[in-house]
This record gives sequence, structure tokens and C-alpha cells, in this order.
Amino acid sequence: MRSDSLFSAVNAAVQITPMRFLQLLLESARI
Repeated sequence: MRSDSLFSAVNAAVQITPMRFLQLLLESARI
């Protein structure tokens, strides 16, 4: 069960990271 929760946590992080990166990219593009 621990490995399953770890996998879901990693999956969530992988989904969040690209959005953060795109947000920073858009903010830098605005300037």
C-alpha cells in the first residue's frame, strides 16, 4: 500500500510540475 500511495504522489507531482513550468514560461513571455 505504501508503494501505491508513493506512486500516486509521484503521479500527482508529475502532473503539477508541467503546469508550473508552463505558467512560469507564460509569465516570462509576457515581460
